[in-house]
Amino acid sequence: MDLVQQISVSAVRSKDIGGEIVPKLSKLPVVSSETDINDKYYLDSPLFCLDNEDCNLTLDSKLYEYENKSFKNRCSVKGRLKSHISYWKNIGASEFVLDILENGYFIPFISTPPRTAGFVVNIAKSTWTSCQELIWLGLKWNSKDYSIQITEDRIKDLISNIEKVSNKLPGVTARNLARIAGRIISMSPVLGNVTRIITRQLYKLIESRSTWDTIFRMTDQEIIGELMFWRKNVHSLNFKHLSEYKIPSVIMYSDASNFAAGAYSACQLDNTVFHKMWTDMEKKQNSTWGELKAIESCLDTLKTKLESKIVKWFTDNQNCVRIIQCGSRKQELHSLAMSIFSICLHRSISIDIQWIPRNLNTEADSISKIFDFDDWECPQNFLSI
Repeated sequence: MDLVQQISVSAVRSKDIGGEIVPKLSKLPVVSSETDINDKYYLDSPLFCLDNEDCNLTLDSKLYEYENKSFKNRCSVKGRLKSHISYWKNIGASEFVLDILENGYFIPFISTPPRTAGFVVNIAKSTWTSCQELIWLGLKWNSKDYSIQITEDRIKDLISNIEKVSNKLPGVTARNLARIAGRIISMSPVLGNVTRIITRQLYKLIESRSTWDTIFRMTDQEIIGELMFWRKNVHSLNFKHLSEYKIPSVIMYSDASNFAAGAYSACQLDNTVFHKMWTDMEKKQNSTWGELKAIESCLDTLKTKLESKIVKWFTDNQNCVRIIQCGSRKQELHSLAMSIFSICLHRSISIDIQWIPRNLNTEADSISKIFDFDDWECPQNFLSI
């Protein structure tokens, strides 16, 4: 064990317990490396020896015990605080300090904090034993398969509220609709972005209220369809893995031009290429609609090949990524997002949309600019001739 060769002591005064001033020593002590030491609080210095002539500090020999086998007249602080507990009581030490002096300090693994800590533990909601499954923040946490789920009570509460609203159709208050929408959004940690996509029309109606007790004549089939979707599918969507990132089995790139859409698979699917010419009506749509339509059309065409696969999809349109994840206020764009979600849901396709710069999407861009002269159609008035 390495020993400290020299110890320098400065003048120190403790006002709380009335300590004495210890003068600085003119002659520094030297500790022998041959000393046999068993005390971890070893203070082998003439400063702490009672026979030190240069030390003005007077120590009571009864206050110190030593465990050094080689020397008897050595100084130790071990156990001195506990043996003088009466002194600490006389100076008015708190119960907390006295308890530490008598019993030592330890951090309990299971304990109820005192009320003076500023909060009170809810015993009924607390779990005091180790477990691999628990309910916390309304979620069921499972460390066996690294998953989370919505509790059954919350799901039953959501379905019950939907049924109450369904029984009162077509007259429904904004307050009751807000209760349903709020419960659905609160399930986002497990259900994901679908909670935002399939509540868009519901929130649009709620925001048109004049008061919370406004009664809507709810005849819009899209809003009713959103309610029925959650009533039917909330159980099947109630599961989320917390495990590591899953490697995609298929990688797709897509793009759209003024007159066509194109996509291709970078791996798997034998490098499949998708191409579609726009109709006259589709050519009038904006670029974001074209990018969404390219993804939706390609998914619909290749859905049998993509079934039960993890797909990484790259596009060079940032709005497209956002709309697929959260929906859109524009009905024509939101309908495409709903169609993409529906295809993935029924075919068990896990799709992850990601934006990339245009210079990394050149092949899909080239495919979308191919003009198929053999792709023709008859106008609507041709069939009426």
